[in-house]
Amino acid sequence: MRILEITGEPILHGGQEIYIHNVLCGLKDNDLQIDVLTPRNEDYGRRRYRP
Repeated sequence: MRILEITGEPILHGGQEIYIHNVLCGLKDNDLQIDVLTPRNEDYGRRRYRP
């Protein structure tokens, strides 16, 4: 089975894609392929705090 999930927010913001991830993690299917398409996140890889 192939699943394409399209979300409206970047992964680091949590929300819909985290919910979908939690639901799909409960499935026991070796033939499951999941692709998640999210918008680009400008904060990805940046530190959001000062050491």
